[in-house]
Amino acid sequence: SGAVQTVNPLVGVLVTLICGLIGSLLVTLIYCFLTITLKTNQNVTGLALTTFGVGISNFIGSLINSKMGGTGIAAFPEIGKAYRAPLPFADKLGWFGDIFFSYGFLAYLAIAIAIIAALVLSRTRVGLNLRAVGENPATADAAGINVSRYRYVATCIGSGISGLGGLTFIM
Repeated sequence: SGAVQTVNPLVGVLVTLICGLIGSLLVTLIYCFLTITLKTNQNVTGLALTTFGVGISNFIGSLINSKMGGTGIAAFPEIGKAYRAPLPFADKLGWFGDIFFSYGFLAYLAIAIAIIAALVLSRTRVGLNLRAVGENPATADAAGINVSRYRYVATCIGSGISGLGGLTFIM
């Protein structure tokens, strides 16, 4: 019972991605409710939720570790290797592959997210409405834009991206 169990890297990556996204979304919904709906101070709310997040993650981590007989954290290096694995065809491209394709998949996901975000913000009606909500919410509201909904959705999307960044840092 003291043996370390091996984890399928694909399952480990999927579970950590889903848990990271769900965790960041849940905390963001609390943040959105407090700051958008109840209009509390964003800095104080963010600091309180950060402190809460550190405490709850330590609690859950120690709970998992104790339930697995002290070997719960042993699976993370194996999953971390899956996150850092280069693209499969990088070796076949020589120095070009070493420079451009030797990073983990989240590096390329980050580039794709940045390009998509830039295109959405600059070339779509949703992007125009979102910029209007950020620059002048009263005018956006007068134009018929649901300011609260845009703020909730934008904050949740940003939080999901931040959750991926935190997961990348940890793994």
